[in-house]
Amino acid sequence: MSTYLPQDLQDALERFIARKHGTINKTEAIAMILRDWLVKNGYLPAEPEEGTPPEELNATNDD
Repeated sequence: MSTYLPQDLQDALERFIARKHGTINKTEAIAMILRDWLVKNGYLPAEPEEGTPPEELNATNDD
């Protein structure tokens, strides 16, 4: 997939990468931003969180 981004979006993407995630490339950054937006707006289900859900916490699993 090839996509053209206006210069203002390219500049903002570079700032996002530099300030937040300096080790990722542009494709990974775009996927991260898009996934976050799609989840927040209900177009993509959120990935399940790891760990014990709060309702299952008790004295026996309180490490």
